[in-house]
Parts: sequence; structure tokens; C-alpha cells
Amino acid sequence: MSLDLIPAGVDSLVHSLIFGGGGGAAIKSVQRGTASPANGDSRKDITISAVDPNKAIATISWRTSSDDTSNTWRAWVYDATTLRIDREGSSGAATIEWEVIEFDGANVQTILPSLWATLPVNTTITEVNMDKTFLLTEYQFYSLLSHPGTFMATARLTSSTNVESNRNMSDSNYSTRLAVQIVEVP
Repeated sequence: MSLDLIPAGVDSLVHSLIFGGGGGAAIKSVQRGTASPANGDSRKDITISAVDPNKAIATISWRTSSDDTSNTWRAWVYDATTLRIDREGSSGAATIEWEVIEFDGANVQTILPSLWATLPVNTTITEVNMDKTFLLTEYQFYSLLSHPGTFMATARLTSSTNVESNRNMSDSNYSTRLAVQIVEVP
């Protein structure tokens, strides 16, 4: 993809994150691998080389043998040597490609809000500069209903100390759980 096709500002953000130019955060290390949770597993803890959890993010992509909507995954850096990957249900085996990226200079906060009947959910975070902060959001939901789209979720930074998480349906029987990584670059 040529840079002229990328929305304005995205190319400079990516460049700053990757190369540390313009006051961005340089990448200190990248770890990657594949996890293969079995049918019945709802969580997988992966041992990683030590990172500073306040400077590291996790990303995943996944595929599964199940068409059950409870088989949606989220990931976050749990502690200095653990990447945690989990899902709401436990049916079906999965293949998860993961990466843990540690930055020199960025500050990372991770929150794990759960959405039920009371919406939206507001989570207080340590103060950030909103002009230099972005969110990476993954969510999972458990729904055997015919309208899983209503359980898909969003997260947004509403102030320098608040993240609002929301979904379209308020429901006390089915949850949506998020992993929101708040990344502030210098």
C-alpha cells in the first residue's frame, strides 16, 4: 500500500512508533509466536522474555475450528513475563498468532472492562496527553443469540483520565469483555 492511500496522520503515527522519529517511541523489542489453545481451554498464558508491562502492547490474530460466537479472543501483557490470551467460552480449538511489542519511551496502561446491563462503562486511568495517546481495543463476547453484532464493543478516550466502553445492547445475561491498551507516545 502506498503512503498516499493511508489516511492523513496515520503514516506519521506509524513512522513515529516504528522509527522513533519526531518524538515518537522507538521499538525496543518484538516477540512473536503461535499459541494453540485446545477445545475446552478458556485461557492460555504464554511465557515471554521479560518486558516492562508499562511499555509493552500485545496484538493477536486468530482462527478457530468453532462457529460458536463465544470463541472470540483478547490478549494483553499480564506481567513482565506473561502474555495472557483468553476467551469468554471454551468450545473449539484455535490458532492464535501473537506479538508483544515493547517500546522505549511509550507509556502503556491496560484496562479490562466488562459490559453487561449498565452502559456505558467508564474506567478511570492515569492522566495522559490526549494529543499523543491512542487505544488498541480487542473484545470478546459470549452470545448464542442470532444477533451477535449487538454485542460488539467500542472504547474511546473521553478525557485525559477516562476511557468509555460501550456496546449497542444492554443485557444482564451476556457480557462483552474488552482488553483496552492505552498507548501514550512522547
